[in-house]
Amino acid sequence: MADIAFTDMAEPAAAPCLAFKPGVAKVKRKNTTVLVSPEDGRSLRISKPAEALIPLLAAGADKPRLREALADRYPTTPRITRQLDRFLTQLRDAGMLETGTAASAADRFDEKPVAKIALVDVGPAAEAVAGAIRSVPPRLAWLALAALVGGAVLCIGLLAFDARMPHPSDFVFDFHVAGVLIYALIGVPLHEFAHAVACRLIGAEVGKAGIVAHGFTPGPYVETRGVYRIRNRWHRFAVPAAGPATDLVAAGAGAAMVLLAANADGGLAHAGQTLMLTALLFLAFNTNPFMPSDGSHMVEAVLDDEMARKSALRLRGSPLSDRRDVAFYRAYASSHLQGIACLLWFWWF
Repeated sequence: MADIAFTDMAEPAAAPCLAFKPGVAKVKRKNTTVLVSPEDGRSLRISKPAEALIPLLAAGADKPRLREALADRYPTTPRITRQLDRFLTQLRDAGMLETGTAASAADRFDEKPVAKIALVDVGPAAEAVAGAIRSVPPRLAWLALAALVGGAVLCIGLLAFDARMPHPSDFVFDFHVAGVLIYALIGVPLHEFAHAVACRLIGAEVGKAGIVAHGFTPGPYVETRGVYRIRNRWHRFAVPAAGPATDLVAAGAGAAMVLLAANADGGLAHAGQTLMLTALLFLAFNTNPFMPSDGSHMVEAVLDDEMARKSALRLRGSPLSDRRDVAFYRAYASSHLQGIACLLWFWWF
C-alpha cells in the first residue's frame, strides 16, 4: 500500500554548498517518490538512485560528496557527473535547492551551453487555446481529436490504394516547393504549438518558443520544462505525442489535396504529395528512439524514466534504469527501425 504521508526534511547545515530549502517534503508512493516544495506545492518525481542523495541534500553537501555517494552505490554507471547535474538542475528549476556561498566554481552546474534564440512567449496563446478546449465537454473534445487523426489516417489509407499514390522518389522528381513551404510555415509552428497547448492542458508551464541548434542543424523548440513535475505518466506522454499527431494530420492534409485534385499532374496534386511526403518524413524522424525526440520522450514518459533512452542505448544498459524498462525501450527501438525499413521496402518496390 502506498505511503502518502509527508516527511519533513531536516534543516540544512549552516553553510552548505548544496542543500534543500527548509520545508521541502518527501511523498513516498508505491512506485515513485515525489519531492514537494513548501512555497508553491510544486512537485518533482525522483528516481531510486536520486533517493540515495536525499539525506545528504537534507543535511547539506558539496557536489563531490554527492558524486562520491552516487558512484559508491552505482559503480558501473558512466557519466555520473552529467546525470547528477541533471538532477540538481531539476531541483533548482523546481525551486527546492539552495546553493550556499561556500560553493566553488567546481561545484556549480556544468551543463553544456545550448545555442538557442528565443523568439516569442507562446504561453498566453497556448493557455487561450487550452481554455477553449477545456470549455468543451471532454467526450466531445476527444471525439474531435479522434476525428482529426482518424480522418488523416483515412485519407492516407485511401491514397495508398489509389493509382495516384506517390512513389518515394516523387519527392525529388515531382517536387513542389509549395508543399514544403506549407509544412515549414504552417506544419512546423503547429507542431511546436501543439506541445505548448498540451502542456497547458495538463497544468504544466510553457515558456518561449524559438530556434535551437541541434548540433549543426537549427530547429524549432518550445520551453516545456515543467512537464517532469506532472505525476501522471499519461499526461506527460500527451505533451511529446502532440507533435507527431500534428505531423500525421499534416500528412493527411497532403493526401486529401492529392485525392481532391482534378488533375493528377497539376500543381495542387504535386504540392499535396510533397506536403504528405515531407510530413511523413518528419513523422518518422520525430518518433525515432535513437536521439532526444518526441518518440524517445513518449516512451520515457510511459516507462516513468527520463534516463531510459540513454540506458537502453548503452551496450550493457545502466543500473540507473530497470532492466525491464531497458528491454522495452530496446524492443521499441528495434520495432521502429524494422517498421520503417519494411514500409520503405514495400512502398519502393
